[in-house]
Amino acid sequence: MSKLTCGFIGLGLIGGSIAKALRERVKDVYIVAYDINRDSLIASLADGVANLITLLCPERVVIGGGVSAAGERLFAPLRHQAYSMVDGIDVMGYPP
Repeated sequence: MSKLTCGFIGLGLIGGSIAKALRERVKDVYIVAYDINRDSLIASLADGVANLITLLCPERVVIGGGVSAAGERLFAPLRHQAYSMVDGIDVMGYPP
């Protein structure tokens, strides 16, 4: 069976809730989202990074592609929010 792809425009209360519910309930789902609100983008990315850290305990998290061009304007609040979500988990090197 092929992977289900779902696209969302806006990750506010409704779009974000539906995307989270899909991710929790559908095993093979690929979620694509677009939101012009910086806070929604950071919250969504932080949620994904926190899940990655919780599940895999990676030594590093690398974000590439077009998002990486945003630099510290995006990554400073993203880093803070993601690590605050995994508070209590031994995360090497944070806070810096």
